[in-house]
Amino acid sequence: MCGVIGFFGIEQPVKTAVDLMTALQHRGEQSAGAAFALKNNEFVYERALGLSPELFGRLRRNPFVHEDVRAGICHLRYGTSGARQSLSNAQPLYGRAPWGEFYLGHNGDSPNFEEMRSDLIAQGAVFSTDADSEFLVKYIELLSRERDPLQAFRDGLRAYQGTFAITALLKDKDGFKLVAARDGSGNRPLVLGKLGSGFVVASEDSAFELIKAARLCEVEPGTMVVISHETRDHPRVIPIARSKSVRHCVFEGIYFAFPSSRMFGLSVARFRRALGARLAKCFGGRIEKGDVITNPPDSSNFLADGFCPALGIYPERVFLRRHFRAGGFPQSVRSFTQGTDGDRDETLRKKFSIIPESIQGRRVWILDDSIVRGKTSRSLVSSLRKNGASWVGMLSGSPPLVGPCQKGIDLSHLIAASVPGCEEADIEEVRKSIGADFLGYLPLKELKAAVTECGADHRNYCFGCFEGREPIWGKW
Repeated sequence: MCGVIGFFGIEQPVKTAVDLMTALQHRGEQSAGAAFALKNNEFVYERALGLSPELFGRLRRNPFVHEDVRAGICHLRYGTSGARQSLSNAQPLYGRAPWGEFYLGHNGDSPNFEEMRSDLIAQGAVFSTDADSEFLVKYIELLSRERDPLQAFRDGLRAYQGTFAITALLKDKDGFKLVAARDGSGNRPLVLGKLGSGFVVASEDSAFELIKAARLCEVEPGTMVVISHETRDHPRVIPIARSKSVRHCVFEGIYFAFPSSRMFGLSVARFRRALGARLAKCFGGRIEKGDVITNPPDSSNFLADGFCPALGIYPERVFLRRHFRAGGFPQSVRSFTQGTDGDRDETLRKKFSIIPESIQGRRVWILDDSIVRGKTSRSLVSSLRKNGASWVGMLSGSPPLVGPCQKGIDLSHLIAASVPGCEEADIEEVRKSIGADFLGYLPLKELKAAVTECGADHRNYCFGCFEGREPIWGKW
């Protein structure tokens, strides 16, 4: 799950790029990168490990960034394949073809890593990274030998066996072009916007709020949008290949996306409130008078906003989240997206503070959007007990996660991987593992009903991580 950004023909392009990366920082915290096209027909290319302010410092020190920037792409990496702390894996990635050169940023993943790598090696590809995103670059390079740039991009994207939402910046004999594309399943989000006389592209439209851009539309699944000086009034749309069915990622709405985003036709905030209301319908009868209802901020805030009004009660603020500033920019590090157990533990240690007087001697219910590896849940339950809670219940606003993703989210080491069908005995083992007195999950049928309630067709969504099956390729 990464953040991808693109822009073409806008005013204050570098400031806008910084604002867009700040707005999408929650989508990737391992590295940041940018490629800018300059008036003098050259590129500026910078990458940095860590949060986006590390990149901003490099950009400020680069004298060429102060030239006239015509277009650009940016990337925020949350790696699901390849070394996390490797600058060579930071994006955008660079490619060279007979017609010119290009840079590409990718959000997505593939279950076909070994097959594609072997196929590309057999065709003569030489790799500089250990991540699957480079496969896109290599397919485009190999297919450029007898094709024009846009044909090469289209055919290269067709050859890649995985999910993708990309932005790319290319230069050929006609000048610079910005490309934005999604695979046919539509699993990963990508949105097109208008800013002044130019265009912007981002993983989420919530980023457009920060730069006062107008949302135009989602990039349609199985299409490639091309913006250049020749097409800037009317961007060109090129079909790639559409899957038999669209499979939007439901976990985006549950956890990953920013609440003010509208994604896959759904308001993320409304969807999370609907999940909370349905969770209350399932477990509200267990709440006793005087119980404390709380949630760990921030991703579960709207879940709590839906849960508590449905029962006519008020949530209590027990957990406080520590936010910090890096290089003058507000940042919030997510424990979920950290690359190792040690990093997740360290992030959790620093992340939350607790108000003990509100829970001493009382029963406490924790509402959270999901339970992935169980580390956050275990930490929260333990903190409540140490601070005097007499009893702790845990409610998840989504079903047990029982399968990997391989479409863009790292769902390894799942605590509930042994809970197919949400069998009560197995959920009991998870409850014991996190140390709670009660554990409840939102049933899968209620999750699907919430999608429908919010105006979308649940048949167009991927629930593979909750169902233990792969609905796009049929393999894990």
